Amino acid sequence: MADDGGLIVRHTQRHEISVPCRIDVANAHAAAVRFTPVALAQDGRVSGRIVDVSAGGLGVETPVFVPRNTLVRITTIAEQSGQQSPPIDVTLRIKRVIMIDREPTYLLGLSVTGQDDGAAQQIQDWLQSLEGGRHA
Repeated sequence: MADDGGLIVRHTQRHEISVPCRIDVANAHAAAVRFTPVALAQDGRVSGRIVDVSAGGLGVETPVFVPRNTLVRITTIAEQSGQQSPPIDVTLRIKRVIMIDREPTYLLGLSVTGQDDGAAQQIQDWLQSLEGGRHA
């Protein structure tokens, strides 16, 4: 591996997309992180939009603050996004939270965890379909 001079560098290519999703706190953190009813969509989950995907995880925009290091379950909403591939249903860890708009809107940087729930494979399959031009 080349010396990066101590910089934090991206190791995988990011693909920009726009796919609606729902966010749930994973069972491991459900007791510690709870949302007020006003923050929830009609189905009882937080609304979001996946804005980028890479082999390492997802970028998700949401109007609701979620603490860093929280494990969350991200589920795509195929009927609203026009997806041609199976929906994504993965558990990821929030590594970055940035307020990007005064609305408010937060950008969550989500990373694949060491847990073997198939998240890495689902994301890899999704990336292959992106590279085929199906989600552009």
